[in-house]
Amino acid sequence: HGATFWFHVPLVQAQTAPTTQQPDDLLPENEALRILVVDDNAMNLMVAKLQIQKCWPRAEIVTLDSAAKALALLDVQGFDVALVDMVMPEMDGMALTRQIRHQFPAMTASMPIIALTANTNPVDRQRCRDAGMNDVLDKPMDLHMLMRCVSRHVLKARG
Repeated sequence: HGATFWFHVPLVQAQTAPTTQQPDDLLPENEALRILVVDDNAMNLMVAKLQIQKCWPRAEIVTLDSAAKALALLDVQGFDVALVDMVMPEMDGMALTRQIRHQFPAMTASMPIIALTANTNPVDRQRCRDAGMNDVLDKPMDLHMLMRCVSRHVLKARG
C-alpha cells in the first residue's frame, strides 16, 4: 500500500545582504542621439531602426547598406554611436571598424562602435573586439540589452 517517509531539515534563516549594485546608468528616453546603423540587409536595418526608436524616440537614426557608404558619410557627419553588422559583402564590419579607428580624426575614430551579429561564437566576438569594436550585440537585439550597451558606451565616450 505504499510507504510514508518523513525527515527534518534544519534550516537557518538567511540574512539579507545590503544591495551594493547600482542600477544601470541609462541614457534618458528623450536623448537626441545620432546613431549610425550599417547592415547589408534591408529588413535588419528596418528592425534596428524601429527598436532604436522605441528606446530613444528623439534619436536621429541613419541607416546605410554598405561599409563604403558609411565611410563616405563619416567624412562629413559625426555620430554618437555606430551599430555595425559583423558580416557584410565587400567590406565587413571589422574592416570598417579598423578603417574608422585608423583613418579618421580623433572625434570620429573614438566613436563607440557596436557589432551586430547572429554569431554567438566567442571567437567571432573576440575578433570584433580585436578589430576595435567596443561591444557586441546579438541579432535579433533585445531592447534592454540595446539600451544598456548603447548607454554604457555613449556615456563612457562623453567622459
